[in-house]
Amino acid sequence: MRTVGIFFIILVSFFFGFLIHALYFPDVLSNGIITMPSNPFADEPDVTPTPFDAAKLNVKISFTGDRFDRTNVTIQQSRYLQIVNDSPSQLMHLSSSNPTLNTPRGYGKSEKILVRMDEKGQFTVLEKNSGAKTIITVK
Repeated sequence: MRTVGIFFIILVSFFFGFLIHALYFPDVLSNGIITMPSNPFADEPDVTPTPFDAAKLNVKISFTGDRFDRTNVTIQQSRYLQIVNDSPSQLMHLSSSNPTLNTPRGYGKSEKILVRMDEKGQFTVLEKNSGAKTIITVK
């Protein structure tokens, strides 16, 4: 009975010691190192990050079944060119002077190609079924 009482006192002491330690040294428990700023009560400056605009990196061209919505496109080097088929009935089968813009098969509605334009120059994209044409200039 006496050993149970001693064990209980040791257990309660350990528990309260742990709680006191957690109250006074919370950083030690999280990462093992106390990192206190020079003035812990100073307000940090309000820094709001600027939202990333993916539209600046992508240039989109839509194919409507008989034509492209843009016939001349200028794009910066290393930006992405996206060509989307918006036609519900016509397949989009592309042929181009730039091999990365060729499609191996006809693309159906909502299918797209997304190509990073790394080579400077002027490229013609021709849709084989309708004869629609667009010119892409990479600067």
